[in-house]
Amino acid sequence: MSADGANPNTEPAPRNVVEMKLPDNPVPRAPEEKPRKNRRRFLIMAIVPALLLAGGGYFWLAGGRYASTDNAYVQQDRVTITADVSGRIVTVEARENDHVAAGAVLFRIDPEPYRIALAGAEAALASARLQVEQLRAAYEQAIAQETAARDDVAFRQK
Repeated sequence: MSADGANPNTEPAPRNVVEMKLPDNPVPRAPEEKPRKNRRRFLIMAIVPALLLAGGGYFWLAGGRYASTDNAYVQQDRVTITADVSGRIVTVEARENDHVAAGAVLFRIDPEPYRIALAGAEAALASARLQVEQLRAAYEQAIAQETAARDDVAFRQK
């Protein structure tokens, strides 16, 4: 050995090279699972797009191209119907999906409240007519009394 501690039989090691030693007790490694990982990747890359393509094909074939309804109408016009007078509906003349002409009777409203109102109005009219007759009679009586009073005054003045 030399004074600097190097072995004279070997060449000196270059200074930029780092020597590494393996540990005395190496840690055992698990076996690599590359084939399994490749199989999973193949399943994801091939089967998932195939399933998406099959689902899209089903929706394209089964839905969207044909309109289907329960009553064979794609769109139905709706019309609001109102009566000129209010009241309780007694009978319905038209049924659902019947063709009706303009002016046709669709339903009948209970006429009883209107009959009662008409009878009350007729009674009020009769009462007003009677009152007019009473006023005419009172007017005629007042004219007769005035005439009698004038005649009486004229007689007394003579």
